[in-house]
Amino acid sequence: MTKKNAKLVLLLLVTAIVLTGCAAHTATGEPGGIQGFIYSLIGKPIQQIMLNIGNTIGQPNGIGWGLIIITGVLRLILLPLMINQQSKSLRHQERMKLVKPQTDLIQKAVKNPATTQEQKMQINQLQMQVYRENNMSITGGIGCLPLIIQLPFLMGIYQSIQYSQDIVHSSFFGISLGSPSVIITVIATLLYVIQSFIMYSKAEPEQKQMMKTTAFISPLVTFFISISTPGGISLYFLVGGIVVLIQQLVMSYILQPRIKRQSAEANKDTEIVEVVTPKVIDDILKTNSASTTKTTNSSANATPNREQNRQRNAGKQNKKD
Repeated sequence: MTKKNAKLVLLLLVTAIVLTGCAAHTATGEPGGIQGFIYSLIGKPIQQIMLNIGNTIGQPNGIGWGLIIITGVLRLILLPLMINQQSKSLRHQERMKLVKPQTDLIQKAVKNPATTQEQKMQINQLQMQVYRENNMSITGGIGCLPLIIQLPFLMGIYQSIQYSQDIVHSSFFGISLGSPSVIITVIATLLYVIQSFIMYSKAEPEQKQMMKTTAFISPLVTFFISISTPGGISLYFLVGGIVVLIQQLVMSYILQPRIKRQSAEANKDTEIVEVVTPKVIDDILKTNSASTTKTTNSSANATPNREQNRQRNAGKQNKKD
């Protein structure tokens, strides 16, 4: 798993812990501390909007429609940011193809069982130099900003349900919004599975190798959070899954072919600085091997010398006796 994906998993796990964990409460039963701040700033307004929409549309499904509207608006606001980040990632991947011969040499040398730890460190430093000399970012401009933005709203929705008896006891087409819902959980998870499958199927062969263990993290996290939280949270993920699926379809079948064509044209005129060559790798391996051999020989020569000195000292002691 890459460092970037590890951070994403950690952030998703923190989200799950925050949503299912216990919070400090005030005398009125409302949350205190940082969760109380989020409840006052986000949770209460969302709660009021959901109740107002529920009263306008009418029960029993009004509050559920209110949650869908709030979630849809939030995800549509984030949609341009998420598409922009995916586009940056794809352009970065296309540019990375220009230095692939160099990175392949690095990976081959690092994976060689005969390579020592010191040699691996030196070779890995070359990879940073390749990126630096060719003005490339190691992360490709990708971050967790969309998830970070969603986190307080997700907490706010959770709190708006938890601290309102009207919402806790409401339902959406017979499905409780205050209790875990297997039906909504399964549907939401399937949406993210389809999105991950499309993303995986459109990836480059070398990327598929890296994505084997990470492509379906999002569906798994969606399932475990949804099955352990109120049905309203599952409904939030369901609506988000619909938007994410639409985003992936647009990205994979419309924007991705266009970006690849544009990148191919741009890469034709790009001059690449060659930092890593077979000779550079061989020099590192030979230099360190020579140093290791010299150290080994010195140690081997030192042993007979110590033995000779011990014997001479023992002879002098016998003469004195």
